[in-house]
Amino acid sequence: VLGEDHHDVFAIRINIGVWTGEHGDSEEAVRLLGLLLPDLVRVLGADHPDVLKTRGNIASWTGLHGEVDEALRLSELLLPDQVRVLGTDHPSVLIARNEQAMWTGRCGDSAEALRLLELLLPDQVRLLGEDHPNVLTTRNSIAYWTNEQDEA
Repeated sequence: VLGEDHHDVFAIRINIGVWTGEHGDSEEAVRLLGLLLPDLVRVLGADHPDVLKTRGNIASWTGLHGEVDEALRLSELLLPDQVRVLGTDHPSVLIARNEQAMWTGRCGDSAEALRLLELLLPDQVRLLGEDHPNVLTTRNSIAYWTNEQDEA
């Protein structure tokens, strides 16, 4: 009824991809979102927030599927576009910075993961407040990667 390029249809396709991953099939989530991405870019443009969010989801599900090097590569490509389009203080940018740190650490560079998180934390505190769950998660990640440094 709405046509394949309608925003509501895109939203449903995004949700199906994300929910597929959340229900344990990260490989299928990457496949579904990867099929969707060119349609989103064609209709909405490369800088649309839904395109950026879908790229982030593809990076996340790629890493959760076990392809951490590719997840890091995708995250590193995404972050500058998010900053350019959304600005440095946008919540999605903070999340992307956290994801990049996580994939960096999982790729074996715990020192760089720790450095990225220590740069992220003051921005999160400034924008979200000391008690925000994302701030607490970042503090936990800093502790984790610090421990990894101590054991290395």
